[in-house]
Amino acid sequence: MDDNNELSASVVRNLDVVEAATRHLVAVEERLLSVIMAYLDSECSDIGWRLAGRDVDADNSGFDDNSFFPPSWASEDDGEGADFLFEICAEGPACGDLNWITCLTRAMGNDGETVIQANFQNFLGKTKNKKFLARPDIRDAISALKFENSGVEVQRRFVIDRELLAKAFDDDDGEDINAGFREALAPLGSEVREIARQFKGWDALRVKAVSFANE
Repeated sequence: MDDNNELSASVVRNLDVVEAATRHLVAVEERLLSVIMAYLDSECSDIGWRLAGRDVDADNSGFDDNSFFPPSWASEDDGEGADFLFEICAEGPACGDLNWITCLTRAMGNDGETVIQANFQNFLGKTKNKKFLARPDIRDAISALKFENSGVEVQRRFVIDRELLAKAFDDDDGEDINAGFREALAPLGSEVREIARQFKGWDALRVKAVSFANE
């Protein structure tokens, strides 16, 4: 019997638990993404940055459209958006088939995880973005900022501790962000604050991208 046979047998034997957990997972994820957007809003407010996408009436509180950026990067036409921005994305060969909570906690390992991406492609377009990220000076600057450069995407990985998150849900009242959630989400907050601390380096990259776009 291989692992899949064992898993299939276990699912059949525990169908009541599997069904209940599958149905409830949707509610758990919606609550978590709502908490994350509220947490990001608080963090961005503390550092004087803007969070775009949050909508308490939207699916997942607007998490799927999340982005954050300093006010000086805001688009002149739309102060709620920016040509250059940071956003939380899912990454991995199976991430499209996994839930956000699974990727955020890296429960399935490399199959799905979450990253903060620095998005230059919105402004440069796909072709120019690749050329820009291939430049030695740009590669060195991104490396100095402790982000990965795949030649297509610029990103930094983070993970939320699953046990800390479970404890936060133990004490959740469904309304406020409790201390447990803040502890579990601290790695995300640290990443956001570190990006803000390195603003001069990121802004220098933005200026070079604008210049490159106009060549």
